[in-house]
Amino acid sequence: MTAACCGDLSSVLRTSQNLTVLELGYNKLRVLGVQLLCEGLEHPNCKLQKMNLWECGITAAGRGDLAAVLRTSQSLTELELGHNYLGDSGVWLLCEGLKHPHCKLERLQCCNLSTACCEHLSFALSTSQTLTYLDLKRNKLEDSGVQRLCEGLKHPNYSTPPLAYYTPPSNPCNPLSPAHHITLQPIFLHPLNLSPSPASALLPLTCLIHFEQCPLNSSQSLCRV
Repeated sequence: MTAACCGDLSSVLRTSQNLTVLELGYNKLRVLGVQLLCEGLEHPNCKLQKMNLWECGITAAGRGDLAAVLRTSQSLTELELGHNYLGDSGVWLLCEGLKHPHCKLERLQCCNLSTACCEHLSFALSTSQTLTYLDLKRNKLEDSGVQRLCEGLKHPNYSTPPLAYYTPPSNPCNPLSPAHHITLQPIFLHPLNLSPSPASALLPLTCLIHFEQCPLNSSQSLCRV
């Protein structure tokens, strides 16, 4: 499917009362296609709740349309943007949408992000009233990026339980460092998946999990042996 089809899909989004899930992964929609889809998503009659745009050729040029959808959609709660190249400026605009009081998004997946994006994501975590799932697999966030994210998780305004994924740097000699050793306040951080992580990172995490005030109730696939 190409961008040429998206005008018709946009019309369906504006009129259908039954369409709630749209799987468009691995289609070359690019910026024009996303722009057309977003026009339908912003329509008050749109009922779509979940949209998958995995590897659709979206770049930073499409960031404004997606951010506008987050600010205006009354139904969209899940958005998958994996394997697109939004860049730092694209993530910044998405985060502006996430912080908007009218944003209803609960689940967000992004990849190909850098450390520079984490400050924006951290601020979004501390202000969003709805986001409960943040999937950050396949990102090179590095220690400084994860530290920024942890600042958002510790913020007193943050009260929702995310399922946050982090793919550490590929260098096996660079395990999770002291930057990740945060003191978890009762922020209801539930399942945590850090796969694949080097075994040397497990000891400080184990200490955290056994801390009496730590609300983490499930740690899965902590390392790959």
